[in-house]
Amino acid sequence: MGSEAGNIFYTSNGGANWNSYLSNDWFNALDVVANTSNNFIVAGTNGSILKSTNGGTAWNELSSRVSETRLNGIETISSTEAFAAGVSGTILHTTNSGVTWTPQASNAGGEDLQDILFVNATTGLAVGSSGTIVKTIDGGANWNFIFSGIGENLFNLHKTSGNKIYVCGANAKIAFSNNNGDTWTDVPNSFQGLGYDFKLIQSFGTDTLIISTNQPYLVTTYDNGLSWNLVNNGGATDNTAMYFSNSMTGFTGTSIGEIYSTVDGGTNWSLELQTNGNDPVNCIKFTDPLNGWFFAGNEIYRTANGGSVWGKEINPSKAPLYDIDFLVGNNALAVGDGLSTILARKNDMQLSLPTTTFCTDNGYTLAINANGNWNPGNQFRIELSDEFGEFIYPTTLGSVTATGTTPVPINVPNGLIDGTDYRIRIFSTNPPMWSPLNSIPIEVRTSPDAYIVAGGPTAFCAGSSVTLYAFTGANWVYQWYKDGVIINGATADTLFVDSTGNYTVNVSDGICDLTSPITDVLVINCSGIAEQLSASNYLLYPNPSKDIIRITSKDSRAINKMTITDITGRIIDVITPGDATAIQLNVESYPQGMYQVIIDGNKPAVLRFIKL
Repeated sequence: MGSEAGNIFYTSNGGANWNSYLSNDWFNALDVVANTSNNFIVAGTNGSILKSTNGGTAWNELSSRVSETRLNGIETISSTEAFAAGVSGTILHTTNSGVTWTPQASNAGGEDLQDILFVNATTGLAVGSSGTIVKTIDGGANWNFIFSGIGENLFNLHKTSGNKIYVCGANAKIAFSNNNGDTWTDVPNSFQGLGYDFKLIQSFGTDTLIISTNQPYLVTTYDNGLSWNLVNNGGATDNTAMYFSNSMTGFTGTSIGEIYSTVDGGTNWSLELQTNGNDPVNCIKFTDPLNGWFFAGNEIYRTANGGSVWGKEINPSKAPLYDIDFLVGNNALAVGDGLSTILARKNDMQLSLPTTTFCTDNGYTLAINANGNWNPGNQFRIELSDEFGEFIYPTTLGSVTATGTTPVPINVPNGLIDGTDYRIRIFSTNPPMWSPLNSIPIEVRTSPDAYIVAGGPTAFCAGSSVTLYAFTGANWVYQWYKDGVIINGATADTLFVDSTGNYTVNVSDGICDLTSPITDVLVINCSGIAEQLSASNYLLYPNPSKDIIRITSKDSRAINKMTITDITGRIIDVITPGDATAIQLNVESYPQGMYQVIIDGNKPAVLRFIKL
């Protein structure tokens, strides 16, 4: 039996007594399989697999874990190479876009590392608790401890456009280096000793610094530290994340899952999103002014329109994430909790819409622009939100099996609530991911009712007619068609018909339109129908009929056999009633048209009837 905290319990007496055979704090056992009394395989969290061949006394790990510690920071230095840093001095290195990772000796003395930064392909720094700073000048092969004189916990590194490197930390600590981290100069400020921890730092130009604190404030300077400003973060709770694209435009995240934006350096803020879980926002990053991500708890949010609309992406690990960096384009690596969680984000999808107003019962063709690699059998699925823009119970509009850019036909079903706040997205199945939401809300409108009611039989003899009626509504516009071709001048809500054809009507309310199902009209040449051989001996009624035809012998002569044919002579049915004098014939399933009844008996006859 498995449990949390790596304990695996074993009993040999039916459960009266249990012994614990394993204890690894990193491992939570989820399932145990035994194929003999001594051979066990245990599957656990984080992809771990353990095996015992001696009844649980000893265990070997079959899975491969690079590290067991939380990762706090990641830095990509090319499209394939990246470094990650975390608890207990952990530094990991990949050269194949995150497929495999190699641990490195950081010489951090076991201190927790919070951030990592590379100045170029060979020179990098990592910082962490108790003022720890380690440096490499050979691409991570060796790391050396830097005696900086800083004693505070350090949280973040930032390189300016002029190659100055800033570090910030607890107790409002700020320092900079002009020689790639070999020596550091303290930046005095008026917030030390007041309970402010400086968590993140960004610079713009040579004079502007913007700093995120552990309180509901940002700290800014626009004169290289000569004067400092305390700016609200937009909310009333602690600031936990920050990203500015320039000195005026930026985002903050709070400890209760709020995302705020500003376009004036923090003077005014707009609440862009409140996450469902109310978890702290751990990280905000953008690749360009439109595409950005943030992490809150174990959820990943993504925007493709500059932050006014955010949608969720799948987090396969279900573990909290703390940092993200980008390899190329929007392909990224993210790190977090859950025993060195590392996620690779690949591929990207964009949806091109032919319109921003969708009408129910109508079909459209959308374009999926898929950049990246999808696996064979992948299905792109178009999902529509509810009328409030939420995807709790999305409506699937259409799907297509494809591995790249493709058109996809959709149909907007009837029954949706009219609204102007709908959102739309793509979901891919292999690999599973969602696209960003459309940047502009779309409108869904109910199409006008389009169906035809016939004012009489739609199969009749030449010389007769039928009037077709369309369902009417205020200010609706009508156009009638015969056999798919427009009938010029037929724009009323009724149509007089005296010829065979497939009739439809298109109904428009000025925004949405809908075409009715086809109504078939059949005009039959009925000449000779009243001159049927020996017809005077039989009564056939009703004629025409939609469902039941009754045939009765007038003088009680027996009807031995009836053969029903269509007008071409093709046999439809043969009935042997057994010398009956009255027969009821069900013709409901027959197509519209004229039919012959050939009667064999004492008085042979040929009768005709019309099926409506």
